This record gives sequence, structure tokens and C-alpha cells, in this order.
Amino acid sequence: MALDVRRSAILETLVRAYLHDGAPLSSQFIAGRMPFPVSSATVRNEMAVLEKEGYLVQPHVSAGRIPTAEALRIVVHRMREQRSLAHAIPHREAPHREVADNGALARRLAYEVHAAAFIASGAQEVFAGFEFVLASPELRDGEALADFAQLLNTAAFWRERLMAALTDPLLVFIADENPIFPTAHFSVVAARLGSGALAALVGPLRMRYDLAISSLDHFVTA
Repeated sequence: MALDVRRSAILETLVRAYLHDGAPLSSQFIAGRMPFPVSSATVRNEMAVLEKEGYLVQPHVSAGRIPTAEALRIVVHRMREQRSLAHAIPHREAPHREVADNGALARRLAYEVHAAAFIASGAQEVFAGFEFVLASPELRDGEALADFAQLLNTAAFWRERLMAALTDPLLVFIADENPIFPTAHFSVVAARLGSGALAALVGPLRMRYDLAISSLDHFVTA
């Protein structure tokens, strides 16, 4: 179902705040961060509609709402289409195309986004940043931890599966779209780097997609 302007703005405001803070969000909080004036009562009513339509869930009776995977897809795919660097971490030097050491580049990307990084170039495959994923609050869930173990068990197939899935130079795969291993708990942002090389960032459903997209976009080749 197509979202009107107000519901779309509410959803985007909520998703961006959730990706940054990770907490359920109230209508009052969202109303105060909307790009145009709207009352918290109106936001509350619209959030109830968005929940019925499958875009939001309320984890606890007294809590606010968090986005579903479908809501994340709508907003994050919009980020990908914009391919904007506007949300990159301020005051940090962005990676450069001149970085030749794949290990250093993987570690740098992992650090910038706090996700697991994978780079495949020629005969070399480099992994970095698993500690960031393991330290994320989402991994306290036993099912998420088991899914992460399954992702690691398929490491030998990451290059093949990602290359087959990369029909565009840069793509975002959320939850069960994940070409490495379909899971409700993890997402992948992947990009072609040219000459058969690729880079990917793997993180929990609540990963910083904006940072992942802007970091990889710096290296993308059509």
C-alpha cells in the first residue's frame, strides 16, 4: 500500500531515529522531529495505522513503536537511491580509493560502520569487524546469535552469493533478502569495486545503513 506524504515522513523519521538510538519511539518524540508541524495526537493515530499495515510493532504494552523489516526496506532503499554522503560520520576522514591494502580497508570500513566487513579482490578474501557484531545488543537473542554463527559457517560462499545478487553497483539486502543466508536478524550492504572485486558490510537488522551506504558508495564502480 502506498504511503501518503505524512505517513511516509513519520515512517522515515521513526526509522532514522531507531537506527541511531535502538529504542522504541513515542508519538511525542516523533512529532518533535518531523520536517513539518504535526501534533503528537495526529502522529499517534498515524502510527496506529502504520502498525496495522505491518510497518511498525510495539514490543511492549507501555513502549513506543519500532519499525519492521518492511519499514526498514522502504526507508533504507530510499537512502540507497539517494546515494548521499550527507549522513557520513562527521569529523572522520572518509576512506579513499587509493587504499590498496584490503585488510586495512576492511578494518577501516568495519570501524566506521561498526559492522562486519568483507572484501574480495583477486584471490584474496578478507574479513574484519566480527567483534562489532558480537558486541551489538541484538546478539543477546539466542536465535540471532545462532543465525550469526550460520553466516560465519557460510563464509566460503560469501563472494559467490554476493556477486550473483549484485545486479546493481550497490545494493542493500534486509533480513530475508540476505543473499548470504536469509535471516530475520541480519542485513548486508554490498558493492562492486571493479575488476571483479566487491565489498560488503554485514550487521544486525538495526545497522547504520546510512553510514554503510555512504562508505561503500565512495568505492563503487558502475
